[in-house]
Amino acid sequence: MDSDGTLTVKLRSGVSWHASELMNDRTLDSSDVVFSIDRLRDPKIPNSHLANTIADATALSSDTVRIDLTIPDAEIFDKLADARFAIVRHEAVSVDGDLLQGPTIGTGPWMLESFDRGRSRLNANPDYFIPELPLLDGLDIAVIEDPQVRVTALRTRKLDMIQPSVDDMTEALGRFDTLRWSRSHDASAGIEVAFNTTRGVLASHELRTAIIKSWDPNALIDSLHQGQAFLSAGLPINDPSWLLPSSEIDAYFNDRAGLLELLDEFSPPRGTILTIRTGEFGDEYIETARSLGVAIRSLGLLATIERVSTRVFGEDVWSFGDYEIYVGAPPPQSSATSMLFAVHHSQAPWNTTGYTSEVLNTLIERQAVELDPIIRRELMLEVQREIMRGAHIFRPASKVSHWLWWSHLQNVAPNTHRADSFWLTRLWMGDLP
Repeated sequence: MDSDGTLTVKLRSGVSWHASELMNDRTLDSSDVVFSIDRLRDPKIPNSHLANTIADATALSSDTVRIDLTIPDAEIFDKLADARFAIVRHEAVSVDGDLLQGPTIGTGPWMLESFDRGRSRLNANPDYFIPELPLLDGLDIAVIEDPQVRVTALRTRKLDMIQPSVDDMTEALGRFDTLRWSRSHDASAGIEVAFNTTRGVLASHELRTAIIKSWDPNALIDSLHQGQAFLSAGLPINDPSWLLPSSEIDAYFNDRAGLLELLDEFSPPRGTILTIRTGEFGDEYIETARSLGVAIRSLGLLATIERVSTRVFGEDVWSFGDYEIYVGAPPPQSSATSMLFAVHHSQAPWNTTGYTSEVLNTLIERQAVELDPIIRRELMLEVQREIMRGAHIFRPASKVSHWLWWSHLQNVAPNTHRADSFWLTRLWMGDLP
């Protein structure tokens, strides 16, 4: 970093593009990087938000690129390392003007042999710039939507590793002692609840707080998710130490003493009807809405549930904020800062809750340009506290993802944060049990 707004990047030497019959072999150079950054800055390109703070990229030499930022960006290294921030070969793009139909030519550890909707075949790149990687000769990646079929494929050893449901994983582990498993926490996915603070009685912070204090999402985590979910403010943060501790976030909910103290000074508008719009994302979303309705009725209000299709939910709720309360899946997110400016800032384009807080605005703006990770962590913790204090949007069941594999597959350490797949290069096969 030459300054808070300028990076100078020295490219690794000896990085070759995949061998291809369509194009001559050559090595990666700075013109490829500049081309890829300029391409990604086009708002029409998917994932262009990853380059939203880059003002310019310049090739200083064949192996050196200067990147100028519009503002200091605390997430710029995360963005550059994101798997979706693809460095592409400009000759490949020029074949059809885009890469929708290929050719798929990269510099990474895997080379694409075939691809269709249900299965892909990747072969090891013999000229990868880390000579010892990847450790496997290839990967077959299957997309199996039916969870039972997925588990059956693992049990019959047609697959070495899958992502199962909690129930399927528990059953399989009980039957096969040579299976192994792991889990990871993803605060950005799961079930989201939001209160529209511009709608009638929900403008009252006291009422929203009372509803939250009357509700016990942890009971739902135990009954609906077999304990495999967690409460969060919903920010896409990979480092667990940056998430609000469970002991602290749990204190906002199911707080009988705090509720009684609040009701000494505040009387809920009894008899008022509140509608919970719920997307048809699965039974657990409907059950969450019902449980929330019970908490609302415990305060003397009435609650109805309106079930809508995922399409209607996306159009009416996500895009236009047509709801009083919603229970559904969160919209796609890329990074904590992007989400904060898109959803939580008072001027955010998708701030459908209508919640405004100058304190929160200031915290969002400060963390976005804070380059010291220690200071930024404290700012992010305070951002989450301020979101929860606002009692307007949160995740009563953030997602816990599970992986299940046979013990002959070694070095399994899944990390899918920011679409990372580099962990796959370190897998190797031991002897079958």
